[in-house]
Amino acid sequence: MARPLRIDMHVHMVGNGVAGSGASMRLTGWHRLLAVFMVRQLGFPNG
Repeated sequence: MARPLRIDMHVHMVGNGVAGSGASMRLTGWHRLLAVFMVRQLGFPNG
C-alpha cells in the first residue's frame, strides 16, 4: 500500500488594523478584488 502524499502549505493572515493592532495592508486595483474573493472563500466576515 502506497503512503499518502504529504503536502506542506501555509497561509499569511493580515488584519484590518482595527483596535490598533497595526496589522493591516492597503490593497488597490485587482489586488483588492482578489483579496475580497479570498476572504469570501475562507468564510470570514468582510467588515
